[in-house]
Amino acid sequence: METGIGTFTTSANLNYRGKTFVDAANHYTLPTRYVLNVTERWTSTDQHLFITAWAKNLLNKNYDYSINITNVIGLAGQKAPPRTYGMTVGYTF
Repeated sequence: METGIGTFTTSANLNYRGKTFVDAANHYTLPTRYVLNVTERWTSTDQHLFITAWAKNLLNKNYDYSINITNVIGLAGQKAPPRTYGMTVGYTF
């Protein structure tokens, strides 16, 4: 959306992963999950300055990003990051 002070751009993505097997025998699975990420970016009228506000895993889903099968401890899941958010400020020359 273009305005008198610059351009605003909104984006969102929904990442879906269906049930996934992590071993060749199909004994262990990662369950279905959805992850929502959003951004709002403002770009100045001269196209040099921009500010982006973003949020990842907006719904704060708790899930394993991956699972490793080890001989010593068995299954070891790698937890996905919780909801994170921040801002990015930049200038293009």
